[in-house]
Amino acid sequence: MEMYIKNVNIIEEKADEYIVIYDPDAEKTHILNETAAYIWDIMEGTFALDDIISQFVLCLEDTESLDLEIVRMECRESLECMKDNGLILKECKE
Repeated sequence: MEMYIKNVNIIEEKADEYIVIYDPDAEKTHILNETAAYIWDIMEGTFALDDIISQFVLCLEDTESLDLEIVRMECRESLECMKDNGLILKECKE
């Protein structure tokens, strides 16, 4: 099972619905969009993709017309982008 955890070296600052992230190791700044910012906020400790999706769906207002596969894909893409940029780490657990 894929598990995700925040990089503890990251510095964050909230700005409206966005989060500005600074990675001192890479000396890069990132701006998280609303979806990525929400995922970032709920990641305390280690999270599985399904846990993140469940929490994300709970924050949505209209879930009747929601396509969970699209939500899953968007959450996975956000996590992969954050992982590729060193903001989070992906661990494999059995």
